[in-house]
Amino acid sequence: MTQARNRIILDQEEYALGLKQILVDKPRRSELKQSTTPQETSALRASNGKVAWINKTRMDVASRLSGVQQEVTTATVSTIHEHNKLVVQCVRDSFLTLEFVPVRFWDDDFGTLAVSDSSFMNALEDESAVQPGDTPMKIDCQQGFVSVVGNIDDESGRVRLAHVVLWRTHKGRRKNRSTLGAEAGAMSDGVNSGEMVRGYFAEVLFGRRLTLRPHGYPKETYERDIQMVRVIAVTDCQSLCDHLVGIGKRPSEARLALDISAIKEFAGIGFRWTRTQQMIADPLTKSTAPIQYLLWLLWKHEWHFRHDPKLDEKFAYVKDQLKRLRHTQWLKRRSVRGAEKT
Repeated sequence: MTQARNRIILDQEEYALGLKQILVDKPRRSELKQSTTPQETSALRASNGKVAWINKTRMDVASRLSGVQQEVTTATVSTIHEHNKLVVQCVRDSFLTLEFVPVRFWDDDFGTLAVSDSSFMNALEDESAVQPGDTPMKIDCQQGFVSVVGNIDDESGRVRLAHVVLWRTHKGRRKNRSTLGAEAGAMSDGVNSGEMVRGYFAEVLFGRRLTLRPHGYPKETYERDIQMVRVIAVTDCQSLCDHLVGIGKRPSEARLALDISAIKEFAGIGFRWTRTQQMIADPLTKSTAPIQYLLWLLWKHEWHFRHDPKLDEKFAYVKDQLKRLRHTQWLKRRSVRGAEKT
């Protein structure tokens, strides 16, 4: 961690450059479905733990890391190849940092955003649910959320001085019958975390603790105090947004209707829909999702949940910067290797 003028930077470049790939004997590299040896499985677990430390500052590796971790117990040579791709990604983009600048949390337009996304039938089912001799299938969903704080202009959808303060990706805790159910589960996790984040800022503004229902502090008072900081839940699932704002028809599945009702119960919560191209939680659920808009937020501290008229320009800028930074990093690694040989 380094502290410069009006900014704090979290940097794991040196640690990332120390990660190593798992070696597989040449004759076995093409046998993708062959099970790993006990030594390879042990190395896979250990290396996953090292990469997980990178996830403290690198959201871009979260989805692929989660996928590899889910396959450890039934790991194959293909799993090792996927893990090695993850290590290559960590090393190649080791220049990425997490940066924080001052936030105007005392302004009236300050708030938190719970941005959630889900990838339906994109995660392996639990090994315990599979009959002996059968292979786990990708019938579960991958869910993720990002908690963002910043100053919000609801009319344009622009969030300035935006910061990512919390994120998580995981396999859905239960089976979902539809994309709507998977998205609702992801939003439920995201909103709960967003409630925690806005509670911290509300305590700073009030100068005292906010605790639900202690003696002499009724629920009504807590709900009034917590609304000192606004919270907005953002999704790219139009049907979920319609249900939350009262447009969509009530779901016929009881537990899905209960999930949606529980989300609507949060005090003073608002709901917004965003385009998939602007969904910053997408890289948490799919390893192939574009990360350009997420990097724009991390670098420039700006995000739009409504239509961004300069989206293409921002994508082009981030792509150019990535190309330049990756080339610089490659030259740096090459010079280090050359120095080691001599």
